[in-house]
Amino acid sequence: MGTCPLMKTTVQLIPLRYGIVDNPALDPASEVAMPYSLGARPLGIRLLRDGWLYVIEGSSGTLSEYRIEDGLVSAMLWQGREVFEDDREAPIHEPRLIYAKTSTLYVTYSEVPWTAKKCQQVLSSTSERNHFMQAVDLSKAKCDTGGPHLLTPDMTEQHLLLN
Repeated sequence: MGTCPLMKTTVQLIPLRYGIVDNPALDPASEVAMPYSLGARPLGIRLLRDGWLYVIEGSSGTLSEYRIEDGLVSAMLWQGREVFEDDREAPIHEPRLIYAKTSTLYVTYSEVPWTAKKCQQVLSSTSERNHFMQAVDLSKAKCDTGGPHLLTPDMTEQHLLLN
């Protein structure tokens, strides 16, 4: 029996998305809480498409911008409390999503990079942040069941392999 990784002070995240499941028999809703349901087909778990991932760490107000390629985080392009430039292409750090397990994160995905103005909009306005980004409370994660918008490694592997 292994040690629960949530006994550590930080958590490493692998970003995934909700997406339509073609085969209703593969619907994970009995094991995974979905944010909403569709009438025609159920939602499932998918890798991210190529694009950009934005994460604001709630207590520090720090925005991190990541590039996503082939479903994987390929580069961290920005990290800070203010964004002034639209051109943020050069990697600045290793592309790891590691956060304190007590953090509340605000996360969103975009197929196109956000402008500096859009970044500042969600950084400076709580209502805009809540509108455009998904809140994820890492303190609610459980080793065996995950949490709201959080899956365990075993759950992730199972639902990605099924789809």
